Amino acid sequence: MTVETDSAYDVFISYGRQDGRAVAERLRQALEARGISAWYDRRTVAANQDFGSDLEMEISRAAHVVICLTPSLATSGTDDSFVLRELLYAQSLEKSITPLIFPGFPPHSAPRLIQHLQPLHFAIFEDSVAELADRLQSETYVASDIYDPFHDYLNESYRQTVDFLENDLYQQVVEFLDTTVFSFVEFVPAGTSAALMTFDTFAEAFEYYAGRVMLFGGAGSGKTITLTAFAREALSRRLADPTQPLP
Repeated sequence: MTVETDSAYDVFISYGRQDGRAVAERLRQALEARGISAWYDRRTVAANQDFGSDLEMEISRAAHVVICLTPSLATSGTDDSFVLRELLYAQSLEKSITPLIFPGFPPHSAPRLIQHLQPLHFAIFEDSVAELADRLQSETYVASDIYDPFHDYLNESYRQTVDFLENDLYQQVVEFLDTTVFSFVEFVPAGTSAALMTFDTFAEAFEYYAGRVMLFGGAGSGKTITLTAFAREALSRRLADPTQPLP
């Protein structure tokens, strides 16, 4: 069976990085055995150290998105930044999204972003894959019921941010090396002669200093990319929760 589509491949698989990789791989193999092409992120980079647009680029190439709901997502929900990005970008492109509930995941604990969608329970794996293959033939985009008066602005800003990251030199370096490149950030507390404070990410420094941070660096050191990736995270948090600050 193949899914009729003009996209590069049929299914993008979203999954919780804590416990969903094996499930994602098994699902990919099962779908491709049925002639349905599928892709999932195999990188090991942490979400807050990902300055590229690989995920968004792959979502744009897929006809459908499925999210594997495994036990870790019952507690972290869309606190898993990769899952949050994947779902939000799929929605911004009006991709069809199918939640897949795997054993151990409480059925009523689906992230707020996808509670309006009809899930598929993967109780018996092979039977569920067959049902998923049938559903993919007719699945269509269903808009989220989360209301935000700034939704259109946020969506467009998110897309523009991704476009910038995709076309930046950094993304070309990532594609050439086939790996994500990142570094730590050092800050000197204002008005002190204390030793440098080191943070793994700009987000950590931003939170530590309650949003009062200036980012300095030489030409080509990554200032723009760092802030653009940080803006993407801020936009995704607001899209998922209208009570968050408006970027």
